[in-house]
Amino acid sequence: MLNERQRHLLEKCEAASGGPDFFPSYLELIGELKSVQVGVWSFDDDIPRCLYIRHLQNTLFGEVAKTIYMTGWYRQDPVRKTVMEMEMGSRIIESFRETSSSYPEDYLRAFSSVYKENNPEFGFADRITIMATTPTLRMGIHIYFRRHQRA
Repeated sequence: MLNERQRHLLEKCEAASGGPDFFPSYLELIGELKSVQVGVWSFDDDIPRCLYIRHLQNTLFGEVAKTIYMTGWYRQDPVRKTVMEMEMGSRIIESFRETSSSYPEDYLRAFSSVYKENNPEFGFADRITIMATTPTLRMGIHIYFRRHQRA
């Protein structure tokens, strides 16, 4: 799934989680992975906060996905539920392909333009999510890929 350099960069992100070196490490990893969209969410409150979202080929698309999520679909998000239940200082990395069965069908329908493999313009083949908790932040970091784009 990940080559040695990508794994090293992922470990660098994990080590920097919650600190000032995280975001530069994260952007370095994103560049290496050739991701098509990235999103960073904070789940510390009842309502999540989008810290960063960007579709690298169409900036409007990231904003549309964020708007759909914030209309209330976050309440059914298994990532949010997992992050809220995690112990401080823990991290989990998962692939959407491996966990897609844990998502409610109506949630997937709401985001069909995001998760559908057969959407050639904006659809995603997979998403890697890094869930992490620190004493000051509970977060989900999403890295989206188009079909056959990941190394």
